[in-house]
Amino acid sequence: MCFVSGKVTDLELEILLKIGKQELWPIEDQIWHYTEDDLFDIVEFLYQHVSKPIDGTHHDFANCGMHWETFNVSEGRKGLRIKINELLLLYERPFELSEAGEILQRPKHGFEQIFDTDIPSGDEKVKARVNSAVLQYRRHGST
Repeated sequence: MCFVSGKVTDLELEILLKIGKQELWPIEDQIWHYTEDDLFDIVEFLYQHVSKPIDGTHHDFANCGMHWETFNVSEGRKGLRIKINELLLLYERPFELSEAGEILQRPKHGFEQIFDTDIPSGDEKVKARVNSAVLQYRRHGST
């Protein structure tokens, strides 16, 4: 199988710039040293960079395989989100990958409505502050 580079040419540097951590890549070598926050940070990073391949050409030379040319970001994110959330359902603590690509604590059973209800204010600044506080509370690693 041949390697076809993508738009990100130096993943270690990209991860350092986006996450602010070193020694997270390559995943298969570093995962054994990950903290929970490292793992969730990598999942969020991958969500921001994933795409579903749509169209391309098959290349037989040297058993190279597909060369994808057309991608769909939203479909890639949707597929990754479904798979990650299936795994997170099995995790010891309740988390979910949101549509915005953030690992959030899932509300405890019976409290879901508190986080989904409309904010009783017509002031957009108030709504934004409340939504920001809720998001900060639900983020992984929050205390």
